[in-house]
Amino acid sequence: MLQNNSDIRSDKKLLEMINPIIEESLNFEQRREICNVLKRLFPRPFSKHLVDIRLTFCFIRHWYLVILLGEDIRKFVRITPEKKERTVLLFVLNIIFYFIMIMGILASLFIFFYIIKSIFGIDIFPDKHLTDFL
Repeated sequence: MLQNNSDIRSDKKLLEMINPIIEESLNFEQRREICNVLKRLFPRPFSKHLVDIRLTFCFIRHWYLVILLGEDIRKFVRITPEKKERTVLLFVLNIIFYFIMIMGILASLFIFFYIIKSIFGIDIFPDKHLTDFL
């Protein structure tokens, strides 16, 4: 069902257009299918956005581009304490994961450049080795 009850495409409004005697004889699947067909027949209501650009790409299936500019009228999802805890936990785990990844990349780069330095015989600190610094 659509969010706006005054919209002509809502299920309730569509079923009110059917003769009540016929509507009573319909089962659930028939009602649902009639609503789906009628929704496809009615044009979409005009968008309340300042900019409403909708493009589909014929050469790529299932790809489209929608650009909307205007006031956000969507219903906001309530954030429950469980969602907050899960969000904080995921944030902390992401930070730890990224820290470990960055440290691994830095260690790999250090070892790579140390091996390259050793192969070419470049001596940055004369008479000193890496083990002396560690």
